[in-house]
Amino acid sequence: LDEQSRANQLGQWAGIVRFKSATRSPGKGHAYFFVLCLSRAHQDMLLLRWQDDNHIDTRIAILQALTFSGALKSSPESYLDTLVDALGDYTTTGQGDIGSQLRVQALKAVHMLWKHMEDLRTESWLMPSIAKLILPILRLSAEKLDRVRAEAQTAVALLLKSDSQARFMASSFSSAAYFSALLGLT
Repeated sequence: LDEQSRANQLGQWAGIVRFKSATRSPGKGHAYFFVLCLSRAHQDMLLLRWQDDNHIDTRIAILQALTFSGALKSSPESYLDTLVDALGDYTTTGQGDIGSQLRVQALKAVHMLWKHMEDLRTESWLMPSIAKLILPILRLSAEKLDRVRAEAQTAVALLLKSDSQARFMASSFSSAAYFSALLGLT
């Protein structure tokens, strides 16, 4: 496609992404999220969709698209509020705590952001991201659900010095040593 056709096509897809489907078929249209993130075009439409659509599967797909496309890492300050929102999602249905799936995906996104902490020390977004995300992550690191607590453990560990990090990760996320270490952080 030429540049104009490509821009028109991406614009059409952004229009599709902006509003949730009236038919609400699970997963329908989620591939558009990835395409728009990979093209670095119309990512603002994803944030608008996030605000308007509380469906857990849609929100997970948006976070996955932002994370795996690299869009989250290229402009993290734009998505901090989205991550805070996801880390605090406790949506429950007849299926139980389905918000936990979104919390786990948000923790994976944070892990991807902070993965190479030593290399990021000069990044202007790093300290604001830590300030904004640390309290929700600490809360999740003591959560009842094992799968959430395990993912939170890895995010907390990224903020620790290497010697403390190794000890923290050596503890099982259900052990007394782990919870003692958490209390020692606060």
